[in-house]
Amino acid sequence: TAPPPAVIGAALGAMDVLKSSPNLGNILQANADYFRSLLHDAGLDTLQSQSQIIPIVIGENEKAVAASLRLREAGIIAAAIRPPTVPAGSARLRISITLAHHVDDLERAARQIIQAIKR
Repeated sequence: TAPPPAVIGAALGAMDVLKSSPNLGNILQANADYFRSLLHDAGLDTLQSQSQIIPIVIGENEKAVAASLRLREAGIIAAAIRPPTVPAGSARLRISITLAHHVDDLERAARQIIQAIKR
């Protein structure tokens, strides 16, 4: 069956945005790379992430959940991803960078994440 008209309209609207601003993908990638560099500078493991979806390996389930809750209180959504979704011993936070995030947002979030994990 065909997609609903609203989905088709949204896809066409997205195509219009990309035509009028073809560098959006590059901007998003640069922001994600910058954010990852802030985390790496603090010694955090983001695996081989190269997209705007960034895992931050913590290891223990309880630590990942606690960090996620602390970040939620700070206004940052960082989902705790645990087994069986990921292998045992590799619980992590998952962050998604968007075009709505500005450099100061990324820097603030990185500071908060580092603080929440190092507690």
